[in-house]
Amino acid sequence: MFMSFVEDCSPVSGETSQIMYHPSPASQPSRTLERWEDKHVRLLIESYQKFKDLMGKADITKKSVFDKIAEEFNKHSDLRVTGEQCLRKWKKLETKQKEIEDNNRQTGRATQTWKFHKEMEECIGSNANVTPVFTFDTGSSSSSSALSGSSQMDDDDDGSDDSASGSVDSRDKGKTALSSNAGERKSVKRKRKSRSSASEMLQFLKEYGEKCEKVEEEKISLLRAMQKEKNDFFGQLLSCLKEKK
Repeated sequence: MFMSFVEDCSPVSGETSQIMYHPSPASQPSRTLERWEDKHVRLLIESYQKFKDLMGKADITKKSVFDKIAEEFNKHSDLRVTGEQCLRKWKKLETKQKEIEDNNRQTGRATQTWKFHKEMEECIGSNANVTPVFTFDTGSSSSSSALSGSSQMDDDDDGSDDSASGSVDSRDKGKTALSSNAGERKSVKRKRKSRSSASEMLQFLKEYGEKCEKVEEEKISLLRAMQKEKNDFFGQLLSCLKEKK
């Protein structure tokens, strides 16, 4: 920024004085964006489009990319934003887009859309962060409630409200969801294995009980046979004694 000096000749004393002022550059907005309007959201999407190829590169951080996006945004906006503001807002846009895309890929669901659907689709397309490889139609009322609840997201919220989305991006959420699904599948397998083991144990106990009953019956039969032989022996003995008399 250059300082400009203008000489002002006083008509009374004839002395020359210098007045210094600092003109504001037209290319740099002076006020900070406090609430996202539709035009600002669309400008953010356009700015992201220019630098999206830098995302995911090992030598470039996400923060530096969004700093570039904010710089591009500020060139064309009447309000100033920071890279952090752009990052938080973009996470919300991605989350909303993912919810819409997930719903539209499930059978039996009514097709949904939202005001920035077309712009986001053109910008990120089939980005893995938004479009999952596999989708499951649970058909549950809880899923519908979650989707309808999230559709109430305020698209014109300010920068401070964007902090509610947290610092975890959509990619991290996707990894967390996959890990959760894997854990659930392992849990189901363990339950099935436990049920199988319980069934085998019950079968074993049943067979063992049947064998024990069979052994007891054989013992009783043997005792009865021995008792009969004993009775026959004493009967014959008594007969012999009577004959001798």
